[in-house]
Parts: sequence; structure tokens; C-alpha cells
Amino acid sequence: MNKRRLISIVSIISISIMIFGMYSYTKKENNYKNMIYTAEKLQEQGEFNKAEEIYNDSLKIKNNNSVIDKIDAIKKSKDSLKKLENVEALVKDNKYNDALTLLSSLTDESTFVMDKINTKKNAVQKAKEDYEALLEKQRKESEERIAEEKQKQAKAEQQAKAEQQAKAEQQSSTTNAKNEKVNSSKKVKSNNSTITKSKNSQKKSNEKFDIDIPDPSVLKKIMEENHRKFVEDLQESNRRAME
Repeated sequence: MNKRRLISIVSIISISIMIFGMYSYTKKENNYKNMIYTAEKLQEQGEFNKAEEIYNDSLKIKNNNSVIDKIDAIKKSKDSLKKLENVEALVKDNKYNDALTLLSSLTDESTFVMDKINTKKNAVQKAKEDYEALLEKQRKESEERIAEEKQKQAKAEQQAKAEQQAKAEQQSSTTNAKNEKVNSSKKVKSNNSTITKSKNSQKKSNEKFDIDIPDPSVLKKIMEENHRKFVEDLQESNRRAME
């Protein structure tokens, strides 16, 4: 009787231990699964530090190579995000091609990280296009400004040249007028001098030979009288010859 009772007690205790063990294992397994599930969700949301911490805690419960791979993937994702931060410095220095090259080299298993990389790549490409458009606009404006300045300078030089030429022509005209005036004055003086010399010479000649030059009107009457007499004499001679 006592032996059966002892066996029953031992059986009950064993079953209880088994049930408790199974319960503990099940609870532990459920906790482990919940930890992995939570860590995966955090990893998907980009909460890499929290996810990595939970994965490490899960390894204390169960050593799982899959979890170790997930931790390695998190480390790679964190490294990719760190490199992604370097893109900002390149963009700030307008090194868009270098930034795009860096972004193209980044690959990651995390959808969260790849979305960030692709979003950043599109933003950098847009910034590059805007920057190049701005440079092109500035280049055209600079060329137009230089062309306008050259045109103004050429116009100013042409105007200055025309003014200089007009001034030179005016000076030449003034000089010629002065020269003509001087030459005319000299010519008048020369003519006056010649007339004066001629008069003086004639006066001296008249004084030398004591010639009394009659008045022109008197001289004309004398010549007319002589001509009349000559005609009358000629007519008389012809008349006598005919008789």
C-alpha cells in the first residue's frame, strides 16, 4: 500500500516536473520568438541600434546563426547610413558627380536603407541639374554682358575717333584759312609793292627825261585830229589822181 502510494507520488511529481518544464520551454520559446519578431520590425523601420540590442539578447536564450547574420546585416546597414551622411558634404561643395558615384556604390539588404539611398540619389540628381542650369544661365548672362560691354566700348571708340577726325579737319580748315589769309595779305602787299615800285620807277623816268605826259583826253583829241587830217589828205590825193 505504501509502495503504491509512493509510486503515485513520484509519478505525480514527475508529471508535474514535465509539465512545468514544457511550460517553461514553451514560454521561453514564445519569448524568444517575440524578441526576434520585435527585432525584425525594428530593423525594417530603421531602428538598427534597438534591433541589434534585442538580437544580442536573443542569443543569450538561443544561439542562432540566422540571428547572427541579421546582426551582421544591421552593422552593414549602419555603415551604409554613415556613408550616406558623407554625401551631404559632397553636395555642399557642388561635387554632384562624386556624390552620385558614392550613392551608386551603396547596396544594402535593408529596404529602409535602399529607400533612403534612392531618395538621396534622386535629390542629388535634381540638385545637379538645377546647379548646371544655373551655371548655364550665369554663363549666358556673362557672355551677353561682355558682348554688350564690347559693343559699348566699340561705339565709344568709334565716336571718339569721329570726334577726333572732325577736330582734326576743323583744325586743318582753320590752318588753311589762316594760310590763305596770310598768302592773300602777302600777295596784296606784293602787288602794292610792285605798283609802288612801278610808280616810283615811272616817276623817276619822267623826272630823268623831263617828259610831260599829257592828259589822256587831250591825247585822244590830238590823235583824232591827226587821223582826220590823214583821211582828208588821202581823199585829196585820190581825187587828184583820178583827174
